[in-house]
Amino acid sequence: MVRSKQVVLMAALLMAVGAAQATAEAQSLTGQYVNNGALQRYTPHSGVQLLKQFVFSYQAGNDNHISKIRVAPESPDWDYTTLWFGDGNPTQSDDTFAYDVAFEDVTTPGIQIGSYVDQKCTRGSCSYVLNAPGDDYVFVIRGFRFDFGGDDHHLEELAVLEDRGYLTVTYKDEGAMVDDDFWFDLDYAWVPRSQFRNLIQASGSATGHAERSIPAGRAVVRGFHYLFTNGDHHIRDIGVRLPNSGNIEVWYQDQDRNDPFDWIMRIGILN
Repeated sequence: MVRSKQVVLMAALLMAVGAAQATAEAQSLTGQYVNNGALQRYTPHSGVQLLKQFVFSYQAGNDNHISKIRVAPESPDWDYTTLWFGDGNPTQSDDTFAYDVAFEDVTTPGIQIGSYVDQKCTRGSCSYVLNAPGDDYVFVIRGFRFDFGGDDHHLEELAVLEDRGYLTVTYKDEGAMVDDDFWFDLDYAWVPRSQFRNLIQASGSATGHAERSIPAGRAVVRGFHYLFTNGDHHIRDIGVRLPNSGNIEVWYQDQDRNDPFDWIMRIGILN
């Protein structure tokens, strides 16, 4: 275990191309990008951005290797968000991707934020000890970066999970014990428990896509875990959508959409 400095994000599948919009409750970024590295979107906000949903999808029916997945709030400046979804050759035409990313903009006093920056993990996974401000605070993701360091791979497992002050980050293919060093960033927040109506863990097994009913309300992502159960694969679609209407949609699939996976989503429903 590595003890960290003290220091929030999660998302959706694009079905239509749109533009950024901000309301008193949520901020949404949707669109399509001919990949040439990082995409920066204007995201004005007044409070702490908590990840509501993220979905990335390679377009034109393609699946592909993956090198980097990134959702970075307040990057490179306060009112911008940086997105990245691509393999090791992000300028190729087959790397065009769609995205659907949203945040809840929360102005409640007492939220404490923190981050890990450019942390290296070996053999596909690593664990850290978090310094929680107290038992009455809840861990929430704000943003993340997973990066194979310019190399690209198939993907078997992807996770950010916090359990009683211990953080586990995973990004690997089936051969992780041999060659899956990776680097990650993580932006997170500790939010007072009093700010939530419900804390939920949804999980299951599916092929390609899953849906599940949850309580309606302003949902944010507290953690996630995706695992192909029949080896590693190319990736076409990955992410989670959390509409306020009260359901969860999860994607983890290549272009054949027939590979079984297990999933866990930890969610908080704000007051």
